[in-house]
Amino acid sequence: MTTTILDTALSPGSYKVLYVYTINDQDHQGRLKIGDATYHTSKTLEEIRAEATVVDGDLISSPEIESAARARIDEQTKTADVKYELLFTALSIRSSSVPGRYEAFRDYQVHEVLLRSGFSKRFIRQDKNAGEWFEVSLNNAIEAFKAVQGRKSFIDNMDEKPLQIVLRPEQKRAVAETLQVFRSGTVERPQKFLWNAIMRFGKTLTSYSLVQSMPDVSKVLIITHRPVVAAGWSEDFRKMYGAKSDWQFGAKQNLYGVSWDSLDHEKPFYYFASIQDLRGSFGVNDEANKDSVEIENIFEKNAQLFSTQFDLIIVDEGHEGTKTPIAERLVNSLQGRYWLYLSGTPFNIIDEFDDKVFNWDYIDEQRASERWELARKQWDELGEHAPVPYPGEVNPYGMLPKIEIRHYDILDTLKNPDVADAFENGKINFSFAKFFEIDKNRSVQGRVYDSFSPFKNPRDVAKLLNLIFYNDEYEDDHKLFPFSRNNSKVDFAHTFWMLPSVDTCVALHEMLAAQHPEFAVVNATGDNDGGDALLAVKEAIRKNERTITLSAQKLTTGTTVPEWTAVFMLSNMASPLQYMQTIFRVKSVGSLADGRQKEVGYVFDFAPDRSLKMLEKTAASIAQKNRNKDDGESSVLGDMLTYMPIISYDGARFVKHDVDSLLQELRRVFIAETVSSGFTHRKLFDLNIHDITKEQAKELEDIRQALNINSSKKEISIAASKLTRKGKRILLLEGDESVTSADVNNAYESKAEDQQNAQLILETLRAVASRLPLLIFASEAKEPLTVDNFATHIDDASWDEFMPQGFTRNMWDVVKAYFDVDVFNGACAKMREQVLDLDACDPLERAAHLTQLFASFRNPDRETVLTPWAVVNRHMGNAFNGIRFVDDTNNWYCSDSNAYSWDDVVSSQGMLKPEPQWNHTGDDEYDVLWGQDNTTFFDPSSKTGLYPLYAALNMFMHEVQKSGKTVCEMDSIAQRKLWKQIVENGVFVNCRSQQGRAIAQRVLAGCKDYDLNITVVDMVEIQRSLRCAEVSTNTGVKRKLSEEEMRRLMAWVLKPSQGATV
Repeated sequence: MTTTILDTALSPGSYKVLYVYTINDQDHQGRLKIGDATYHTSKTLEEIRAEATVVDGDLISSPEIESAARARIDEQTKTADVKYELLFTALSIRSSSVPGRYEAFRDYQVHEVLLRSGFSKRFIRQDKNAGEWFEVSLNNAIEAFKAVQGRKSFIDNMDEKPLQIVLRPEQKRAVAETLQVFRSGTVERPQKFLWNAIMRFGKTLTSYSLVQSMPDVSKVLIITHRPVVAAGWSEDFRKMYGAKSDWQFGAKQNLYGVSWDSLDHEKPFYYFASIQDLRGSFGVNDEANKDSVEIENIFEKNAQLFSTQFDLIIVDEGHEGTKTPIAERLVNSLQGRYWLYLSGTPFNIIDEFDDKVFNWDYIDEQRASERWELARKQWDELGEHAPVPYPGEVNPYGMLPKIEIRHYDILDTLKNPDVADAFENGKINFSFAKFFEIDKNRSVQGRVYDSFSPFKNPRDVAKLLNLIFYNDEYEDDHKLFPFSRNNSKVDFAHTFWMLPSVDTCVALHEMLAAQHPEFAVVNATGDNDGGDALLAVKEAIRKNERTITLSAQKLTTGTTVPEWTAVFMLSNMASPLQYMQTIFRVKSVGSLADGRQKEVGYVFDFAPDRSLKMLEKTAASIAQKNRNKDDGESSVLGDMLTYMPIISYDGARFVKHDVDSLLQELRRVFIAETVSSGFTHRKLFDLNIHDITKEQAKELEDIRQALNINSSKKEISIAASKLTRKGKRILLLEGDESVTSADVNNAYESKAEDQQNAQLILETLRAVASRLPLLIFASEAKEPLTVDNFATHIDDASWDEFMPQGFTRNMWDVVKAYFDVDVFNGACAKMREQVLDLDACDPLERAAHLTQLFASFRNPDRETVLTPWAVVNRHMGNAFNGIRFVDDTNNWYCSDSNAYSWDDVVSSQGMLKPEPQWNHTGDDEYDVLWGQDNTTFFDPSSKTGLYPLYAALNMFMHEVQKSGKTVCEMDSIAQRKLWKQIVENGVFVNCRSQQGRAIAQRVLAGCKDYDLNITVVDMVEIQRSLRCAEVSTNTGVKRKLSEEEMRRLMAWVLKPSQGATV
């Protein structure tokens, strides 16, 4: 079910309030508790400052601020019934580096200043994990607060002390699990491990901690496809090691570290290098010459790196740029005993690691935060009697923003759009590439546009922008869109827009700059690399109150822009990896310009079906990761919706999805895509290779052989040694003395075998499923078609004609077990519904929609070709003149005598009507054939019914022309009466089977009960028999039938159609 959201407010953040209090008893004497609370208010900072009772620069307090602090302190003290004295409260904000702007800070930052200044925490209870207070005076506590406001690391006139970095529990677990695997590694057999950890996990600091736990590691190479992350590695190195450590940090960019030659190679070091730079080395690009020259000559550009035996190689953003042939040669050329891959979205590489993976995703993070809050609440209520250990003073996950996805269906949003070329696969997927398509004829000098809009659909692009920014035209709905709120100037001051192409970014940059000068628009798609684009964005944010960053691909990984509070998804993405990377750009810790802490990052997605599929694929990936646990896909989706809510705008309100409603929406999407794909979509099949037994594999292989499917692999075979949990454990322990190399090789071979078998089974299932659309289209079943009753509605002759040769009904009983029942049944119902809906159309429009439906049907195999409508159109039009629905570029002729793409026709909402054009070759054939009053047409072996349809349309157009009207001028009742008369009296069809008859009936008459001239005679079989037959002459000599004699005999068999003239 869905839940209606009454409060549609968009609120990315709230203020924090720092408080200091004491308890006047002997245990707490001389000690102060310093914490923070949340202050929810709709007031602006100017209004808060105006009402404040205490204002000292940026030190602001008021009764409302004090009330927020007391509410939090009461939670801590009410159970123990203690009396506290509140000594100090203030809004936790400080001036940012940009004049006039502010940022939030937290209580732990004040704690760090106190610790660096020499003040210690004191523990009130015997349990030293609980009850942390500072032994400090109120004056020094306030000075620490002011030091944080002034961006100082310790209180003035005090010596700075080093601050120890303490890992969170999950970070400690990552280190421990990695060490367990690395201990089995050798120089000859390197070990690799993957940290599949979400953004803000702290991968760099945790990596440094891992190295500190490995005394045998002193040479570390860090490589990445995103050189912009060098700054983060360099900064965290200084935090971790300080200025007096023996460890060194090197990088090719002097800004971040010393050069390779400047490193003291006798001392431990880290060296940072980009994959782009390394793959330019001669030995990487010229593998053929690698063995013929010395290493120094092969890798002349980076010879020292390739000749060094590193203890550890860290691959940051390990999913990106590492799977190309050159990148793989690069990795194979580097020498490392241990390999650590870091990635937040490793969908394309995770299978390489088997179980050598540490996982920490968004759900894990949110659960950990929830557990901390629960533990803290229990300690506030029960004190040392709480059933869990003391969680600490500060929620380590509390500053990490949550993500909320808001869906806007662009078709509903634009209200009657004229969106040219914007629909793919029969109005299923909205294509932003087509919506934002550029009209090259309107461009000047490549990327400089004239005064006209560069878009092919300028009106609709303008409509969309008006909705996003709020225009009076949409006043009824304006509160539901991002920039419609009064506080959007601060809430969404800086946003990131994902667009389909570089050209779109250039064009939209021009449009936004002209229409919304209040924003500084940054085009991040230029020729510069990601680092330069990031610098441009940060510079724009520093100089301007409001910015919009446009990107087609850059800045989606390895970059942090704390000021971004929303991502606008205006691009189609097929990859869940890319989608999740992009939306997580708003998850970085940050503050709003008025000093509120960012608590929610918004994703405004204008292609709901796409984003639902991305989340489903992500959930499936997480479920696969947890396949040894109880977390199925539905369970993971439930968690995702809990911690990453999806709220959809349905045209008048917002509704919040739960698991059932989300799965229902996903099924709707998969059903639509199954129909549009001609029943070959992956989601039609419910296939888990690990669940298939030897016996089932044998059955599927027999079917594959019967279908004569060619493949490089000989057969489907599920061996006893297929990859099992035991096999996965073997791969995990690779290198351990207890595991033989033969065990490891067998495990890898079994994994490859699984993947090959899955592909073969899919090929087999698709070979069968691609035959289904025509059968479903023509079905006359009174009951809904299902995977269980489907075969019972097809007679034997039709089965032989339309199903693959050699495919028996018993084989169907095997195959149907591998269909997703809900998707199959739903797709059957949807197709039949589409066919029924066509009966409401006038003849020409019905034919246009019908032929588009046929275009989605796939040729079942090389021998069975379903003649496309465009081919029928050209074939018959060129042979007999007559009408042409489409021109040579497959654009449709319409009522204004111009030709349009089919998408134009559909999206015009009835403003364009298909109206064929007469095709004349200059002779009189038109009058001889289609111009006669009693013209009839006969198709002796119809399969799809499209040739008879073409003939009927010609006769129909002739009669319309005789009336002196155009099709658009003739009313619907007259059109349908005329069509019935033509198909009942002028068209004769013969089919090989009853199913063929049903198809022809459905094509010509739809679901109406017309009395058509359709016979069922297997002419192919008769012709084959006649060619073999012999007759005796008067002299007794036997001879074969002549072609004329066979024609007359076949015509006699087909008596109802002997009067056909075409």
